[in-house]
Amino acid sequence: MSIRLFIAIDIADDIKKIINNSINQLKDEINNNLKWIQEENMHITLKFLGDMEEDSIQAIIKQMNFITEKIQQQSVKIGEIAAFPRLDYPQVIYIGLNEGVDQLIELHALLENELRNSGFKEDINPYIPHITIARTRRNTNITQLSIQLKRYMEITKNLSFLNIDILLKKISLMKSTLTKEGAVYEEIYSAMLKNN
Repeated sequence: MSIRLFIAIDIADDIKKIINNSINQLKDEINNNLKWIQEENMHITLKFLGDMEEDSIQAIIKQMNFITEKIQQQSVKIGEIAAFPRLDYPQVIYIGLNEGVDQLIELHALLENELRNSGFKEDINPYIPHITIARTRRNTNITQLSIQLKRYMEITKNLSFLNIDILLKKISLMKSTLTKEGAVYEEIYSAMLKNN
């Protein structure tokens, strides 16, 4: 039986609440047909694994444990609103991460390398650390959304979206179950980063 998996860094509940309260203003500004991420589902993705057989879980856990012994706990600072693949054609709206991302990028690179050596598929896109907050729907007006996003960013151009830190404390193997109400995430395993 296959299950949908990804590896992520969870965000503390109090930080999720601050983010969610802050994006309520954005929701008011962007009156468009978007699928907003639920507060409890906010996270920083390290690697999306996709549909995997259950017997691959132990190999993933082994690589996670190996990697976390090499990386120190550290904080990253939340940045500004942005979009994939670009602001002119937004499909995914996210919050970028600023200070401290070098260690996050190193963590991703180590994870990618170890999993590739174990036979897992490599990401072809460059890694951009972020927190997804919304996705477009089939009938979203992309042109209007782009204009609204740019206007919002122009108003807040000299301000970071939020001036708070996220502590990178552990990495988690997450199971994603798709339902009519949206994705439901469940932590299968977590490995703590070094703290010394």
